[in-house]
Amino acid sequence: RTLHIFPQTPSTNDDAKALALQGAPEGTVVLAEEQLQGRGRQGRSFASPPGVGVYLSLLLRPTVDPSRLPQLTLVVGVAVAEALVEITSLDVRLKWPNDVEVHGKKVAGILTEGVIRPDRPAVVIVGIGINVNTTLAQFPEDLQARVTSLALAAGHRFDRPLLIASLLGHLETYYHMFQDLGMAPILQ
Repeated sequence: RTLHIFPQTPSTNDDAKALALQGAPEGTVVLAEEQLQGRGRQGRSFASPPGVGVYLSLLLRPTVDPSRLPQLTLVVGVAVAEALVEITSLDVRLKWPNDVEVHGKKVAGILTEGVIRPDRPAVVIVGIGINVNTTLAQFPEDLQARVTSLALAAGHRFDRPLLIASLLGHLETYYHMFQDLGMAPILQ
């Protein structure tokens, strides 16, 4: 797949959306070392300090009925949780609808945004932010009681490229499962 890596960007979702409008193929990934305007649901900001997290957006062109597209957030949540468990062995939980938690604190967030036009097939941009090696001081003060990082939870740092590789593998597996078999095996 095509992978675009930036040292810094306002938003990987915005970059992926622009690439989608230029005809980029499904599976295109945008990855940044830092986001200046990372965001979550309902316009909330997502802290994305440089060099410590995974800030990634994936361009999808699903062929399922458009009414099923909202299910993609849960599909991605399961893929993220599986990748985190594989790499960290931490007790990872999903918090509906788009948060991934460790020890009851947010460690990752998912933002799915549709680009739906009547004259073209649907495009979905899936943004994933994971607090990997983020220290408590790198989070905004008002979030420090509610968030964590994999390193804070486990007591040691993690290899981000290894985590990204695992994440992309799980995303591909669960995305194909969703398209071919529906939600039943993913909910299981």
